Amino acid sequence: MNNSKFLNRNVNTIFIMLGNECNLNCKYCLQHPLVEHPISHEINPDIYDFIEEVCSELNNGNTLTLQFFGGEPLLFWDNIKKVVTETQKRKLPVEYSLMTNGKLITQEMVDFFNKYEFWICVSWDGFNVKQTRGFDAFAPGSKQRKLLLQINHLGVSAVLSSYAYPIDICDAFQMIDNAYLPIHKHHLYMNVDEIMDTGGIPQGLTNFDYDRLYKEVAFLADEYLEERKNCDVPADKYARNVYIHDRYNRLRWFYTNKETPGEYTNVTCCCSNGYTTYNLGLDGTLYPCHNTSEKSGSIYDSYMDYLNNIIKTDTTKERIDVCKDCPVVAFCRGGCKMIPKDAREKTYCKLKKTVFMPILEAVQEMGRKLVENDGC
Repeated sequence: MNNSKFLNRNVNTIFIMLGNECNLNCKYCLQHPLVEHPISHEINPDIYDFIEEVCSELNNGNTLTLQFFGGEPLLFWDNIKKVVTETQKRKLPVEYSLMTNGKLITQEMVDFFNKYEFWICVSWDGFNVKQTRGFDAFAPGSKQRKLLLQINHLGVSAVLSSYAYPIDICDAFQMIDNAYLPIHKHHLYMNVDEIMDTGGIPQGLTNFDYDRLYKEVAFLADEYLEERKNCDVPADKYARNVYIHDRYNRLRWFYTNKETPGEYTNVTCCCSNGYTTYNLGLDGTLYPCHNTSEKSGSIYDSYMDYLNNIIKTDTTKERIDVCKDCPVVAFCRGGCKMIPKDAREKTYCKLKKTVFMPILEAVQEMGRKLVENDGC
């Protein structure tokens, strides 16, 4: 409960960085070029006081999300249980989430996740997942698939690459949702991220057929707007609808938010890493992003010293003049602060524009038709 009358940190998420070891070797992993040092697996008991203090600044009724993160989080199962046990003992207003490749899932874990209402997201790229990750957590008949489908709050997250285009990803997600929905009476939650080159990923992963990519997104956008107009989303098109709906909501927020409607004014990263999202090592170290081993301070630092370190490593402000005139800034809001300049110029921005422009154009075309039909 927030008893503060004045300034507070307004933190809503803490990534619990369990370790950077992993049992897979995904081709496009963000962490490969960003992790230079191992992070501690030893729990400093003071992190619980720190988490409790952050909780004390929450507005009434709000909860703090503790996102367990790796590497592969399930490699650190004992520490996950320890953190949950202690935060439950303190009766803190927290909820738990975890992203995993799913390979190590067990019945004990499923039961634990369901007991404490974890939100579990499985990294899964669809039909060609073995080419990008080397392992398929939802392979038909596998023990992992059977166990994962038992989880009450389950999501899937894919990376759009030259091995995984939007329609293939959506149709693969739909296949999993078709198995999940009858069991739980609600849908999976779904996420698709565009591939991000933080330095050194194989070139083949970004060797897109941009014409195909543009046409696929344009088709999905038109399909979505037609279904939205008719207030009817067929059950077998749920995943396709979610894919566009997420991006449509970003566009709508950009032009309707109360603070800066239709304006790009970001001088800090859009993901809020380091600001309203903390990245906390088990030993009390703080990081600017959960995908790096670079340190930005510790729980013992003054808040201003920590914040200055975060701001120094955030390159968002350097790109504001370029980004503010970009037609798709409504969607990416400046993008990831960890992308190096050469990768941003070579692939990152081109990919964002190819994915988001068809949606923007579809919305503009629908608006034009509405105006014409009204005789204006």
